[in-house]
Amino acid sequence: MPFAFEDLDARSLRECRILLDVDGTLVADGASALADDVRLRLIALARTNAVFLHSNKQLDARLHAFARATGATPLIGAPRKPSRRIATLLPDDGRPLVVIGDKWMTDGWFARRVGARFIRVQRKTSTRDPLIVWCLYALDDVFAVCRDAIASARRH
Repeated sequence: MPFAFEDLDARSLRECRILLDVDGTLVADGASALADDVRLRLIALARTNAVFLHSNKQLDARLHAFARATGATPLIGAPRKPSRRIATLLPDDGRPLVVIGDKWMTDGWFARRVGARFIRVQRKTSTRDPLIVWCLYALDDVFAVCRDAIASARRH
């Protein structure tokens, strides 16, 4: 079971390039305010890493606000995950790339496509999330269970 983003041990990630999903990872889908514990964890990550905020929603003002509050860098106008073109927007400075997100089908698949480490965190949801978002979450959860079962079977 994944853990919440705010429970991530920021000391375990140093000198990395981090592509950080916003919707479902830092806030519920489309939400515009970071909880204090999420904001503080993001600040801690940004102190020792290059953190890039990405959202498949094109809410640029929100990305800028989150970046200003935390020291992260917003990826404005970036392609949607899992497009590999996102990786070309990040500095190639030799540091490892880590993707942090809540969904295997977008964040995890992107990480796999670009050879990055993927850290899946517990999804943040809201009762106001649209039905389509809940359906995508359910589909992603089924995908994650199947992926984990296949990975487990391969190890044995």
